[in-house]
Amino acid sequence: PVMLAASGRETSSQLDISVVICTHNRAESLRETLTALQCLDRGGRAVEIVVVDNQSSDHTKAVVAACQTNIPCRYYYEPRLGKAHAMNRALEEGGLGEIVVFLDDDLTPAPGWFLGVAALCNRWPDRDFFTGKIHPIWPPGELPAWIQKCGNHSVAFSLLDRGSKDRPMDDVGAEFPPGGHFWIRSRVLQKGYRFKDLWLTEPEFVMQLARDGHRGVYGPDALVGHRVQPSLLQAAVLRERFARLGRELPHVRLACPPLTRQAKLLKDHPWLFRGLTLANLLRWFGVYLMERLRSSGGSRLERELYAILALNNNRESLRIAGELRRNPR
Repeated sequence: PVMLAASGRETSSQLDISVVICTHNRAESLRETLTALQCLDRGGRAVEIVVVDNQSSDHTKAVVAACQTNIPCRYYYEPRLGKAHAMNRALEEGGLGEIVVFLDDDLTPAPGWFLGVAALCNRWPDRDFFTGKIHPIWPPGELPAWIQKCGNHSVAFSLLDRGSKDRPMDDVGAEFPPGGHFWIRSRVLQKGYRFKDLWLTEPEFVMQLARDGHRGVYGPDALVGHRVQPSLLQAAVLRERFARLGRELPHVRLACPPLTRQAKLLKDHPWLFRGLTLANLLRWFGVYLMERLRSSGGSRLERELYAILALNNNRESLRIAGELRRNPR
């Protein structure tokens, strides 16, 4: 597709920032994000939006066409379902700016977001991947009491706040950037990095970068709001979300021995790894049972969710360790 400016003329091929948004059947949520982006101060920088429609059956394409007013926008249709396929489609089409931002279709950037993205990159010229602050935008109506009582919403609702100062992310095994809001310098793409077809595809991508010596940083400048979907306010949905996160985390953390303690321990001392993981599994099973027996409340559910995450994490880690024992790489 031809990238058109608001005037209808082709834009320059020299781009500063490309914003990649992958979407699947969330046309109206996408419209909110695109509308917000159109209104932002770009500080004179050349920017574009790249929307990859991942097998949507709704009116996503029409929404993209209607939102091409102030910022050039490219639209691609990716028939292979899966976020990794959609993100790789954007990389394979090429022509991306010096900074490539991956932004989810349920995020609302703050007014100075473009300026913040560029400012963080300028302050850290030797860093190659970045992330910023994510705060919640709750759905209309009164929040359930248990959510109001919870002390930490970060994992449950994909939020991020690591303070008001820049913070290098040198231990990516412990703190990789959230998938919905991170950006990279396009120079790293020359090495052929691609997203793998995993639920946690973005953290695994960042682990690839870190494994090869690239480093990241968090900065407070680029702020986005996560428009929390009403379904996420249901306890049953959160339980399944935490269970899946627990099952998926080992596939990221056990893949890079130099980067995570877990992977290094499994590689160097497999029997010790299995013993410690089994002990943790039993401990967290006890925690889970205790929390299920407690009276209801926000703090009880919060502890139960983290117990569910840990249970699934340790169980999947044991399964992977057993598989490696039978079929060593």
